[in-house]
Amino acid sequence: MELELLSGQSNIEEVLKNGSVVLDFFGTHCGACSLIVPFLEQLQEEYNNKIKIVKINTDFDLEYAKSLDVKSLPSLLFFKDGKLVSHITGYRPKENIKREIEKIV
Repeated sequence: MELELLSGQSNIEEVLKNGSVVLDFFGTHCGACSLIVPFLEQLQEEYNNKIKIVKINTDFDLEYAKSLDVKSLPSLLFFKDGKLVSHITGYRPKENIKREIEKIV
């Protein structure tokens, strides 16, 4: 399942309002960012309607990324009903990402 790509702070914040959301901050020249995409797609499918995983391209939304203290890529931010619950940076195995998702479902 392909992940949704969002752009624009208002669009992103609208998605964050309700439910469990994972923001995947990535860059087009980030090798590690590409490596975690299959994990995120599998987890989106696995959790189906329980979570939403969206991609944010920092090439276009750098200021928004900075406002959330994203300092390196990839960065995954885990939200529950609009509140940031956890944040991990760098390449992580699928099981590590899944553990963080379990905190918001």
